[in-house]
Amino acid sequence: PVPSSYEDLIKPEYKGLISMPNPSSSGTGYLTVSALIQIMGEEKAWQYMDKLHENIGVYTQSGSAPATSAASGEYPIGISFGYRGIKLKEEGYPVEVVFPKEGSGWDIEANALVKKDNIKEASKVFLDWAISKDAMNEYSKNYAVTTISTGNPIPEGFPKKPLDQMIDNDLKSAAKNREDILNKWISKYDGKTEKES
Repeated sequence: PVPSSYEDLIKPEYKGLISMPNPSSSGTGYLTVSALIQIMGEEKAWQYMDKLHENIGVYTQSGSAPATSAASGEYPIGISFGYRGIKLKEEGYPVEVVFPKEGSGWDIEANALVKKDNIKEASKVFLDWAISKDAMNEYSKNYAVTTISTGNPIPEGFPKKPLDQMIDNDLKSAAKNREDILNKWISKYDGKTEKES
């Protein structure tokens, strides 16, 4: 059966059938681990990840690899980021994209201008465009949430109420505790990580 939640992923029938990004090499992997900690609380999240580890076939080096391996049938379930799975489905691959009932972690994609003496005017023009309504209209063709509301429909494959899917993400805590979380994760689970190619 197709899982619909994080809780489903620890069922015994999925033993060895799941791929997930290693959080020390993949931002997607770290966002997943951070989300689990924020959703469940630290103690329960580590207990959960112990059980999930039993069902993991491989931890990948990249965040998109689990979606690709699910699309190819290498591992039937891939913990990945929604956009990649949605694109693979649009391309005709036999995948179902599932956003977990418990909610999804997320990050902010940002632009910045480094403060220095000789800033090129083109840099400012680009950044002004990057936050413009025109740019948001383009982003909204592929992403469910944009900085400026466009009024455009949510792209196919995303939850119809994407903000309801997003966890109350404490980005400061995720950044502050990143090293400790990664060190603990590596000590517990790194043995199933694929070798870098």
